[in-house]
Amino acid sequence: MVYPPEQRPGTWSYWDTSTDGFGYHEFLQFCEDVGADAMYVAFAGMTVHPDNNWPIDKLERFIQQTLDAIEYAIGPVSSKWGAQRAKMGIRRHPFKIC
Repeated sequence: MVYPPEQRPGTWSYWDTSTDGFGYHEFLQFCEDVGADAMYVAFAGMTVHPDNNWPIDKLERFIQQTLDAIEYAIGPVSSKWGAQRAKMGIRRHPFKIC
């Protein structure tokens, strides 16, 4: 999900909790600002703990999240996630990702 920074719920990780203040949108904008190539890295079901790996038949949720994230970055404003990018009032035209 994509929210303005002040509405992000934060997430738990092994290292601590995060406010998600530097989210996906900020990452894409940062890459553009510094002339770097943005790349989306998708979860493929494998973790550093083999016992926590996801079976292939349970990955549909992650595949859809990946497709949604790519659409958010490069989709036209007529698409669901391109419209969300534009709705945030920050950016109507797509980002570039490799």
